[in-house]
Amino acid sequence: MKKVFSMFCILIITVLITLNLNASTNISLVLKVRYDLSKQQVEKIGYSGYTNDLTNKSFTVKGENCEYSIENNLNEVEDNPIAYVKYPTDALTALGRTTNSRFRNTVYISSIAPNGSSYRGTGFMIGPSAVATLAHNVFNSDYGGNYFIKSGTVFPGYNDGNTPYGSAKIKNIIVYTPWLENFDKDYDLAILELDSNIGDKVGWLGLRYQEESYIGTAVNISGFPKHPNNFNVESMLMCFTKGTISLSTERVLRSNNTKTQGGMSGAPVCIYSEDSGNTVIALHRATAIVNSTGEEFNTFLRITKPFFWDLVAYRDIRV
Repeated sequence: MKKVFSMFCILIITVLITLNLNASTNISLVLKVRYDLSKQQVEKIGYSGYTNDLTNKSFTVKGENCEYSIENNLNEVEDNPIAYVKYPTDALTALGRTTNSRFRNTVYISSIAPNGSSYRGTGFMIGPSAVATLAHNVFNSDYGGNYFIKSGTVFPGYNDGNTPYGSAKIKNIIVYTPWLENFDKDYDLAILELDSNIGDKVGWLGLRYQEESYIGTAVNISGFPKHPNNFNVESMLMCFTKGTISLSTERVLRSNNTKTQGGMSGAPVCIYSEDSGNTVIALHRATAIVNSTGEEFNTFLRITKPFFWDLVAYRDIRV
């Protein structure tokens, strides 16, 4: 009888520990993999949102039903953030200067696919040696081969051929198995591990997740549209747009009044908070989708709690 009781107690304790672990870390039991570009090898590295590194917690602030990390703007006094060079229409605004702390850590991603074609995208610094972007920028069935890019380079603060902070090579790509196996849009997120600490030159944006709705929240987006305002000439300019969130779900945000174009996938969707500075709540995913009513809108991949912890983990990683 005592043996049975002891086994029952062990079972109860095990269940409680498991429940507590899931409650405290919000583990979704989705595997992450790391792809080494030089070796062309994939390795499993763990589950999304799970970390035992207490150091990461020193970079975050826990609020009521939310958590955030603070922007690293290199302790510079915020100057006039935008020198506008406007296009003839109001769809997008080209930035005349990208060295302000809000924009210099937005990166232009240039890559070569196995099929020999060149591709572009947008991302943003999340630490000294890492960039966040969308997975479809670096793993896409259009690329041929094993679907991963063959090589890639990031340029912080890039603007019309100017590279004020130089560049860094992509060494490794972190993606989630639902995207790797099924192109699941809920996991269209990638982390790019770089070959240098270029983030120490430009800083990085704050990050935030929250349980509450974002409807009505003012956001701004910076990225690299290929054809701003539908111009025929390909652009290499960083552009900026702003608007509000009109739909908020567990994994997706939507805006009806932000104006974006192809090439801005992976762009940071930011809010400004006195507590955390310029802070990313989502990544730009799709442009000008038209619903059944004929209304155009943009969709964003929301930073969930597991994504938040995966991104924050790079706050103090240097190579």
